[in-house]
Amino acid sequence: MSILTKKERAPLSLTEGSVGKTLIRFALPFFISSVFQVLYGAADVAFMGRYATAGAIAGVSSGGSIMNLITNLFMGITGGGTVLIGQYFGAKRSRDTTAAISSTAFMCFIISLVITAVQLIFGRTFIRLLKVPPEAVEECWRYLRICSIGTVFIMGYNITGSLLRGLGNSSAPMFFVGISCLVNIALDYVFVALVGLGAEGAAIATVIAQCTSFVIACVYIWRKGFPYDFKRADIQLDFKIIGNMFRLGVPMSLQNTLVSISFLIITVITNKMGVNAAAGASLVGKVVDVGLTFPWALSSALSTVTAQNIGAEKPERAKKSAFLGMAFSLCIAVPFVIIADSFPAQLLRLLATDEAVIAEGVNYLYPFSWDCLIVCFMFCFNGLFNGSGRTLFVALHNMCTAFLVRIPIAYFMSLRPGATLFHVGIATPTASLVSLVLCIIYFRKYYAGDKIKNMKVIG
Repeated sequence: MSILTKKERAPLSLTEGSVGKTLIRFALPFFISSVFQVLYGAADVAFMGRYATAGAIAGVSSGGSIMNLITNLFMGITGGGTVLIGQYFGAKRSRDTTAAISSTAFMCFIISLVITAVQLIFGRTFIRLLKVPPEAVEECWRYLRICSIGTVFIMGYNITGSLLRGLGNSSAPMFFVGISCLVNIALDYVFVALVGLGAEGAAIATVIAQCTSFVIACVYIWRKGFPYDFKRADIQLDFKIIGNMFRLGVPMSLQNTLVSISFLIITVITNKMGVNAAAGASLVGKVVDVGLTFPWALSSALSTVTAQNIGAEKPERAKKSAFLGMAFSLCIAVPFVIIADSFPAQLLRLLATDEAVIAEGVNYLYPFSWDCLIVCFMFCFNGLFNGSGRTLFVALHNMCTAFLVRIPIAYFMSLRPGATLFHVGIATPTASLVSLVLCIIYFRKYYAGDKIKNMKVIG
């Protein structure tokens, strides 16, 4: 498949060398990719905020929430495949690694077809359930319909990056995301600013950008090959691996889906507060994404680092990586929170010009920004747990806090006389704090001291 030697194709070793340097070198492309993703989403909102109505902003936000919900319902399955790839690769089980790659890619294709069908058939029903403001309904449907048609490219774009990261290559996916981001921004300018297509234009830009990135990723994999011998004859469906993929992935799917549902319910609450509140909450989501970028990148990197080190029988190295990840995350999160709380209106004006929308967003940004500190710890625990195969606990603690803490607090706060987005926003950091406490208890029970040495490769 490739004329490159194994040495030339070798990715960054995650099981050797300085733990801190290895984590940063592997996580840095994750971080840059995440920045591109934030710019990707922010570009849609920024162009909408300047060249479209508040209804269009709310429509893109609501349509994106529905897309995320349905995609997360299935992406957890392929996430389980990524964990298996990391563990088998770390254990130097090349045939199992190849089978895991083939099986994950096959499942991704089938899942993308299912997602497309679900979104096209039930899209308008989801919009009604979400209580999208009347001014935003048609914009939301146009955005959702076009993105649904491009789901196979969106899924393919995400899964190729996940497969490469599972093998220890986080640099190439960063390149793919960067291309997608630049194409999306350019096309947003064309379709939203120049042509004036609103939410429909943002959707067209998204699909074309991710299709471009997916094609480039496929060409890259074909030309560069894998860091071990990989022939067409090695491509196979291994039903035992698919079973393990589902065992790991179903909890991840449930977690992603139900947490997404919890945020959709929050969106329903903010939508009922009016179109300005809905648009303001959408703007804040893009700003807070910046603060969550580095903790999320380290969590994703830790999942692969942990999987490979469990496979290489070096679990203590995985645990040390998690604690260093928490420290590194705080170095970014603390300055962000200080800036967000000191200059909230100025940050929001980077994305929109409607002062009524900005005023609503300021109320939401204050409490929501605090979440960026708490997740520095929680996300890194989750990366450690997921990479070692403890996906069920990660799913349970996130689901419990979402439905027993975040939603009840947001709902009852919204019923207060004179309630604003500030009161609703308190729910998110409170839920994260409860999750963190549960993570610490679980860690002390199963990972403290020598207990982590009992972790084994799956399958």
